Amino acid sequence: MFQSYLMITLDKATLFMDSAKLTDDVEDYLKAVGVDTREYNDLWSYLRKREWGEGKVSFLFHFLVSHVLTAWFSKVIIVPETSYAIALMLTHFRYSVMPSFVSSMKAVKNDTEVDGMRRAYLRDGASFVKFLAWLEDKLARGYEITEYEAAFRLTEYRRTNKHFMGLAYENISASGPNAALPHYSPTKSTAAMIERDAPYLNDSGGQYKDGTCDTTRTWIFGRPTPEHCEAYTRVLQGHIAIDSAIFPEGTSGQQLDVLARKALWQDGMDYGHGTGHGVGSFLNVHEGPHSFSSNATLVPGHVITNEPGFCECFLVWRTEVITNFHSPDLPGKFGVRIESALAVRRVKTKHEFNGECWLGFERLTCVPIQAKMIKDGMLTKDEKQWVKDHNRRCLEKLESYLRDDKRALAWLKREAGRNLGISPTGPGGISIDWD
Repeated sequence: MFQSYLMITLDKATLFMDSAKLTDDVEDYLKAVGVDTREYNDLWSYLRKREWGEGKVSFLFHFLVSHVLTAWFSKVIIVPETSYAIALMLTHFRYSVMPSFVSSMKAVKNDTEVDGMRRAYLRDGASFVKFLAWLEDKLARGYEITEYEAAFRLTEYRRTNKHFMGLAYENISASGPNAALPHYSPTKSTAAMIERDAPYLNDSGGQYKDGTCDTTRTWIFGRPTPEHCEAYTRVLQGHIAIDSAIFPEGTSGQQLDVLARKALWQDGMDYGHGTGHGVGSFLNVHEGPHSFSSNATLVPGHVITNEPGFCECFLVWRTEVITNFHSPDLPGKFGVRIESALAVRRVKTKHEFNGECWLGFERLTCVPIQAKMIKDGMLTKDEKQWVKDHNRRCLEKLESYLRDDKRALAWLKREAGRNLGISPTGPGGISIDWD
């Protein structure tokens, strides 16, 4: 990966980049497809001298992720993310601010890219299962595991996967009140110990040559409280509502966002982060223009995350000192988030009103949902079936990836066959979870 600008005219393309990062193979490939290369900082003289030929052709600059500008003859279009320095260089043009069509085209995956992401999510899901089985076993045997150590161990499991190229982003490994911070990341010196009786949240993903992964699961290794179960179940209901949505062409993610929040709103709950974002194919883990906060239309080929959550101490954290993670004034506070990646696909409906214009989602993520933290009386019949089907599907898809890890395979078989909810307490408050 490298930062760059790209200029495209009707008859040539020029890439501005650090030549030290240009290998012979890449240079040969670029020449073969008609792309010239220049030094990254040459862009500024190029703009000052108008080397593309003023009033001649259209062109486009692209700064790796989203810094794009296009000129049509003497008319320039720049996206809102374009750097201020470039905007100043172009003040002699008449320009408009508009979304980038390059970002829109890049966000639509072809069949090969979607197939690659399916495979990547299976390998990544197997690593997640191995990790959860390892962590549960260690905690059950009395080991003290820090958030940092847990994140490191999950990365090591991913590192053994085919096509692994690194992490898609910094591992969010958070226990108890730290899980209420959407972008918390532990450090070796300050990481907390993972508590058995508080929700543990892990938001992470591997970067593979055939796909970029982003998965979040919230797990508890002891006995959850009613408060934990109610929050988790409401978040799960929002997750299922998005996952199961059927909608017509022309629908934006923003129009679907309410589905993720409806169950939470019924109890006066909510979350302060977005419901989901686009995901690249061996590219950016956050890719636009589509998301559940955007009015960009969802189309087949988009990949988008589905990640409703609940942060019990969200409002408190905004008014307290951020580093005071373990304040005695915040007993029992926690966070919940469930995230899966979805591919937008065409679906068949019963009546096909207006023709074959109906869309839905294909779930790429293959990591089980914890049944123990679900309050089954809050779920509908269809929602209960969704959980059971998902967990069984995880076993079906991942079993062949876990044959070298008997502990992980036994753990997954148990989770796939587990009933929803926790066992009720008996006389004297005694309860037994038959694991």
